[in-house]
Amino acid sequence: MNKPTGAFTLTLIGGSMSMIGLAYPVIALYRAFPDTISVGLIIVILSMLLHEMPERNITFGAAIAALSTAQLISSMIVTVVTGGLYTGYYSIIPYVLVAGSIISLLGGVAAILWKPKGPN
Repeated sequence: MNKPTGAFTLTLIGGSMSMIGLAYPVIALYRAFPDTISVGLIIVILSMLLHEMPERNITFGAAIAALSTAQLISSMIVTVVTGGLYTGYYSIIPYVLVAGSIISLLGGVAAILWKPKGPN
């Protein structure tokens, strides 16, 4: 059976971007929004499961899309709340979280819409 590599790639990239919080010192405000890191990790795990079990593409795609939507809302709140609090390199992190959520959402939708090609 072929695999949904496009959906896998999108969700893996988006989930990894969502875990960007692991790459910098945790700022007190992010302790109020820990889901950005944990949901990013769950999305990465779901993308790996999607790649290994492509026959469950709708299940994993729906879970990825739901988590990405929730994370997008949370990331947008973080972006608005922290708008001017970061300086230098750290000022881009809230926007990376939003972009990662959008990419993961696109990957989840792609996983739902994916259809296997050819004989099983």
